[in-house]
Amino acid sequence: MATRNYTWLTAPTGTEGTTTVYVDGDFGSDIYGDGTRQNPYRTLTKAYNAKSTKPTTIVCRGLFSEQMSDGNHACAIKGDFWGAATFDGQGQMLIYGFEHKKMIIRNVPYSQGDETVWSGSHLLAGVGRANAASSVGSAAYVFGVAGSSVCLHKTALYFGYIGGNTAVEHVVYDSPVHNSVYPLKLAGYGDMIMKNCTVYGVPNIADRSKAANGRTVAGTVFGRFAMVANEQIKRTFQGCVFASDVTWWWLTADRGDEGSPEQIVLTGSTSAERQQSLLDQLTERGYAANLMPVFSDCVFSSQTSAQLFNAPEQGDFTLIPGCDADWQNAKNTYCGALPPALHIAVMTDSTGVAGTWDERSVSGCLTVEAPDNVPTITLDTDSPSAEGEIFSKILTIDPARVQIASVWAEVASRMRSYGTRLWKENIMGSEYAAGETLPIGKYIVKGAGGIAYDGELLQPGDTVYVSATGTTFALDGGQVSTMVELVDPTVMDAVYCRCRSVVYARVGVNDDLQLGATYLNDGTESITYHNRVIVPGESFVCMWSGERFTCEDTDQKIAVLFDDTRVPASEWIPAALMGDYFVGKTGGAIEQDEYGVPLSSGNMRAYDVSLAKSTMDKRYIQFCLKVRRYGTGEIG
Repeated sequence: MATRNYTWLTAPTGTEGTTTVYVDGDFGSDIYGDGTRQNPYRTLTKAYNAKSTKPTTIVCRGLFSEQMSDGNHACAIKGDFWGAATFDGQGQMLIYGFEHKKMIIRNVPYSQGDETVWSGSHLLAGVGRANAASSVGSAAYVFGVAGSSVCLHKTALYFGYIGGNTAVEHVVYDSPVHNSVYPLKLAGYGDMIMKNCTVYGVPNIADRSKAANGRTVAGTVFGRFAMVANEQIKRTFQGCVFASDVTWWWLTADRGDEGSPEQIVLTGSTSAERQQSLLDQLTERGYAANLMPVFSDCVFSSQTSAQLFNAPEQGDFTLIPGCDADWQNAKNTYCGALPPALHIAVMTDSTGVAGTWDERSVSGCLTVEAPDNVPTITLDTDSPSAEGEIFSKILTIDPARVQIASVWAEVASRMRSYGTRLWKENIMGSEYAAGETLPIGKYIVKGAGGIAYDGELLQPGDTVYVSATGTTFALDGGQVSTMVELVDPTVMDAVYCRCRSVVYARVGVNDDLQLGATYLNDGTESITYHNRVIVPGESFVCMWSGERFTCEDTDQKIAVLFDDTRVPASEWIPAALMGDYFVGKTGGAIEQDEYGVPLSSGNMRAYDVSLAKSTMDKRYIQFCLKVRRYGTGEIG
């Protein structure tokens, strides 16, 4: 019996395992790994230091919390896909000296000591890198985060620089932090300091300072941000959007925490009038003409950040379809780091809110808890069930503009610590006891005690790569443990979606509802179900067969959206929370792989074939989160 190979979306360049090294935070092994796709390491540190020749690329997925502050400024750390890898500094650890792409980086502080970075060093290293080790300590040569498709949350930036050079694209700067020495600057090296970025969460001018570098900012959205109006350099903004909660300031000193900063209040009912108001007030204050900012095709929006982004306070900076930063209709493009997307709120109570998760539909080993009165989907570790699911409300979409964004990584990584995968198929294979012959493949240690294998002592949750035939393992101590085969540990985290183009049936107040069916109140009056008011446009999942809803209007009818006993069957398709939605179809029929799983961007195996962007030509869509748990939390 042989295991299936690991499947990665990123192909290696150069020598696999040496030039390009692979890391899986869940199923890799620093003991048995060799950095290949088949046998990845578990930590970034091991991947970088395993061999005397440093890798040029580290491809990774998973959650990482480790010290990564000794980069050589020539190595890139990349998520296997956007959102595949999250680096959490936990307020203590740095990730510095590397190029970063397709990652979420959060809670990285300024260093408290002199971080050695090969041939250069500087006291205030943060997220970023210089263009060479010899340039470390020279702010003009810092590339910001030196990459693309990166989300930075509550993280320090090298010298406090928001931006970089032309390499900084599709970066989210979410509430960056700084120290008293270097307030945050909107600046960088070269002409183009940022392109298609999102800058949010620095509302206090005391956290800002003037910049003398960086000239052009293009396609960037600013929200809840304090802008310095009188910079030390002439700056051009091309195709940028400024939310209404962006403030503009005249600094009487070079820093916002010195002198007497004065706010410039914009007036006017249109974008053009507000833009002109800013320029006029700068002229009145005697700002030099050769420093006057230039705004080309910019929008001074009347919308707040909450009206531009789906959930900025929760870290979701995907754009609300149709907002002022969404130019799909006019220019077939958008402003900012992330595209227009459906908001899939997993941290919000869905009561009375259309388009979020229906917490009453949760079942199995999933539960909805409310720590600090914030409802959250979590695992029920006391549940005897190994599976669980929860349904979303019905979403009404514009199919020409749907993009399913990678906003799930943080929740997914939390559930992994309980030995859970967001996938309905079983990824665990045969279980082997001490003394039994182990086929070549990947295994995870499960049980109460440690084991001894190939001269190493391993604990529950450790992964093992068996590369030789005829080997066995022994128990270490008196407690019994086993080794469980990992059949396919590389399935991408996914939810499932199904869609319906028209309403096939409706039911009234005197009709019985059916267990598991999803109903949409598409009428004009509110209805009541389980003492819960369902407003027009809101949906719910029926909890018990034979139930009914009530309404003051006894003639009210509601739509049956998903009930296979009343309407034609609808197939659940794995839909990855990343980028566009792709699906494999032949003659309109959804294709399946050799294991009977629909081919889509939610199924990694689908990348073995050519996929076309789904037409998604339906009006109504519903999501279902499915999980499978292994053990009671001892598998990490």
